[in-house]
Amino acid sequence: MKQKSPWIHYGILFVIYAVATVTLLTHTFFHTLVHGEENSIVYKAQPCSHVGSTHTILIQGNAFIPDKLNVQRCDTVEFENRDKNTQYLPSLGDHPHDIIYAGFKEQTLGYNQKESFVAHTAGMFKFHDHIKDQIEGMITITR
Repeated sequence: MKQKSPWIHYGILFVIYAVATVTLLTHTFFHTLVHGEENSIVYKAQPCSHVGSTHTILIQGNAFIPDKLNVQRCDTVEFENRDKNTQYLPSLGDHPHDIIYAGFKEQTLGYNQKESFVAHTAGMFKFHDHIKDQIEGMITITR
């Protein structure tokens, strides 16, 4: 029996890589198109001279707990998913217009996963779940 050329394996790997790359680029393009990130408000990091307290917002039972949070500038705000069978995608801003807040990474959180950011800029910031957009809350950051 004739053995297959190793180039076939390289060809298959190339096709898989190409499909994954096109998928990622397409997702990024449509996310920008739908959410209009080029028109989003951008909050650049302001330097913090100290490390503040950490405040946790639990995501459980299709709710943020607490849904209103007051923190000081330079405190850390942490989102933590406590639902075993549900994923959440915490986002800052008013759905569907997210804001870009330096240090905050919008990512899907599975059970017991966390995402945190330093509250470097004072203001009032809405937050919501991108998957279940009726779940929302407010963070107030004071100087």
